[in-house]
Amino acid sequence: MRGLLILVLVSGVACQQVDQKKFEPLYLVGKQLELLSPAEFGGLQEKLHLELSVARDRATTAAERKMVDLYEDAWIAVLDADYAHRLKMIKREQVLSGTRKHVKEDPAVSAALGMRVWELLTVASRCYNGKGCAEPQGLSKKRSDDIAREYDEKEKGKKKGNK
Repeated sequence: MRGLLILVLVSGVACQQVDQKKFEPLYLVGKQLELLSPAEFGGLQEKLHLELSVARDRATTAAERKMVDLYEDAWIAVLDADYAHRLKMIKREQVLSGTRKHVKEDPAVSAALGMRVWELLTVASRCYNGKGCAEPQGLSKKRSDDIAREYDEKEKGKKKGNK
């Protein structure tokens, strides 16, 4: 019983290494982004980048640095998702204007990028709240270029099948 109490106390201390006051602005921007779709990211990505630059300077413990790394990974994912959304909108405008005949798009790419952002922000938020800074699982382990490569390979496979 005594060993269990020590284990609980040690694990509680390990989780409380993030000074929430120092990182509250970063956390709040992350929470705002968690509620949005890639089409709605807009100016929040710039705000997240600004808060990241401040947070990087303030991070002193291993847990704080890990949390900032998670938010930075999320920022990169936000940029990737925003780029994919903008590209999709440009292609749609070209179709409507008649300069492009059709658009091949896979909604799974946008969904995967959006889920990656959400997952990274959720893990970073857990770290901020002292619930552990575990490595992200699932989609966030994949980089955006891996998601795009998988889509390209799938498209090449479809083209070979049509020939």
